Amino acid sequence: MKKNCWEFMGNRKHSGNNGKKKCSECPVPSNANYNGINGGKNGGRVCWIILGTLCNENQQLVGTRQLEGCADCDFYRAVKEEEGKDLCLRLDTIQNAL
Repeated sequence: MKKNCWEFMGNRKHSGNNGKKKCSECPVPSNANYNGINGGKNGGRVCWIILGTLCNENQQLVGTRQLEGCADCDFYRAVKEEEGKDLCLRLDTIQNAL
């Protein structure tokens, strides 16, 4: 079963329990613009293109610096491996898929 970033990272946004993570402040779980891309719910499997994501309670960098930081993320690498040649990676390819 494909996991969204908040499930993979152990965040509890959708269970109603924010716990130690501040996932309720992250724009990814509620960003319906990307629902279904890479098999995810809302932005859950394209978090690397959404500005202001919160990973491990830290505000991510934006733009190119965010992509560089996300390239080192275990979740990003897992999605890349799971999706293979069907991966929607960048904003322009995602917009074409919608």
